[in-house]
Amino acid sequence: VEQHDAVGAASPAPEADAPVSTDGTRNLPFTFARRHGIVMRAVEDGVALCAVRADANPAAIAETRRALRLPIRLTRVSDEDFDQLL
Repeated sequence: VEQHDAVGAASPAPEADAPVSTDGTRNLPFTFARRHGIVMRAVEDGVALCAVRADANPAAIAETRRALRLPIRLTRVSDEDFDQLL
């Protein structure tokens, strides 16, 4: 398992605004997460912990940071683990 910090940059927006959860944090739309290979697992100490497939698009990672409005920490996971996290 590899972890990386990502820095946001301009990129295509997801097809819907990130929904807000009951604790006030934002989450990613299911279709965006599945299509682009990135899913938020949790928020710890103000950092979104995200899992990514090996084929995750860098522009989608940047868009994730923008949509969540939080810094993100990435963990690369297998395709099978990613599907379970969805």
